[in-house]
Amino acid sequence: MNRTSVILFSALLVALLSGCASALKEINAKSLSTRSGVFVEIKNDEAIPGGYANVIIKVSIKTPPTGYYLWESSDSFSGKPGFPFVFNIDGQAAVWKVDGQEEIISPYGEKGERIPDGGRGIRYILNKKIRLTTGSHKLFLGVPEDEYAREFVIFVKEGVSTLAFKPVYRGDHQRTAPSFLNGIHSFELFYDGSHSYQ
Repeated sequence: MNRTSVILFSALLVALLSGCASALKEINAKSLSTRSGVFVEIKNDEAIPGGYANVIIKVSIKTPPTGYYLWESSDSFSGKPGFPFVFNIDGQAAVWKVDGQEEIISPYGEKGERIPDGGRGIRYILNKKIRLTTGSHKLFLGVPEDEYAREFVIFVKEGVSTLAFKPVYRGDHQRTAPSFLNGIHSFELFYDGSHSYQ
């Protein structure tokens, strides 16, 4: 590797590490509430007061089992109980932890295509119902394990709505098809089944 290549590689590595540190810093900050009364978690189907709405938040992701990577940190949440999802809506935070279940499905489809969720791993499913006012809100989602942090702007309608976050997994360095084994690249957001963000 020549000197120019070393410099370029070093610059890319510094940029990558800086981005990871920035995401984790944002996640830590957003895990703390700066206000309250924005939303409440509800357990039943009681009548919805005027000016409010019930929103069902769904996230389903898959991670490698514990110890899949030789270099895996002992602090990793991958494959372990209590996998955290950090949400923050208009300043009110919630850290919801989920226990996973082992899932083994074929890594390839009928036509030989790679299935992003295919293989042996741990499935985490978050399903929460909250109540908040109708109208525009800023919703933050952070996944510490994958150093993922993003803020979405949502517009909540009256009645009951569903926010579903679908993971988009990374490909590896050889540019193969995306796989859960490589971690989360981003999330697609669906509001009542309609694609809202990517």
